[in-house]
Amino acid sequence: MSITGARQRAKLPLLTGTAVALVAAFMTTPAAVSGAVHGSRDLSDVRAELGRGVVDFWRSGAASFPSTLQHVVDYWMVWHATKIVICVVGLGVLTLLARELWTRRLRNNSRVTTAATAVTAVIPLVAFVLAANVQATAAPSIALLPLLPDDPRGPLGSAVAAMRASLAAPGPLAAPSQALVDDVATYQWSMAVVIAVLLIVAVMTAAWSLHRRATAARATGARGMHTTLLVVAAVSATGFGFIFANAVYAATHPATALLGAAARICDSGSGRLSDGLAHDHLELDGRQSSESGLSAAAVVGPFDPG
Repeated sequence: MSITGARQRAKLPLLTGTAVALVAAFMTTPAAVSGAVHGSRDLSDVRAELGRGVVDFWRSGAASFPSTLQHVVDYWMVWHATKIVICVVGLGVLTLLARELWTRRLRNNSRVTTAATAVTAVIPLVAFVLAANVQATAAPSIALLPLLPDDPRGPLGSAVAAMRASLAAPGPLAAPSQALVDDVATYQWSMAVVIAVLLIVAVMTAAWSLHRRATAARATGARGMHTTLLVVAAVSATGFGFIFANAVYAATHPATALLGAAARICDSGSGRLSDGLAHDHLELDGRQSSESGLSAAAVVGPFDPG
């Protein structure tokens, strides 16, 4: 058996194993890295520290975060920055894995068709998770909003209600409110920029696949490959287009978006911005508030990558 042949046989299990390892790293490494840099915390610690920090921030009347809030914001920024690195590496590994699987499919190995299709479909999902972590790193204070603890009648509830009143009142905003409004704009513009790049890539991939599909020979399996790429790219482009439009709207109306989030928190009596949230996959509702004109989902995005 030649060395080249052995390397070719080892490539698929190596890439698959690396992909699995990256999934495990995505779930465990951020907490380890953030803990090493800013001190170990579990989710309950983050929520409690966040609640105290928001109260101190509002009471300070200043635009800069007090140390109680800055510490948890810094912790959350490192958390998401770590996930960015993992996502970038993951995209590279998945791209190589998809290429290897489709190469084998073109060599008349039909057993890998399902795996090749699945890996291809996962790539844009990982790209979206990357985008979500970029925006959370750019403005971690906004990414933390869904983790505010329940305190409807305590100091935190009073602070959020006062912030809501400040956002709804005419005239200049209070300094803490203005700081968060600026962070909302940063949060959404960062998403818009990354999603715009992904949208361009998806459109170009769809156009290329459509052209290659028309000229590919059916017998080689190439038409099936290009059909899969075309469908995945077209669906991705549609989704990215919707996310881009939502992000641009929220970025150009940051005060309205933040008011919607504050109203939701006050009305529900909970820091969670929708019912049944799950950390790491926060599905927020898309309903618009009649008062704010923009749901809390426009602030924190359709998913929080936590």
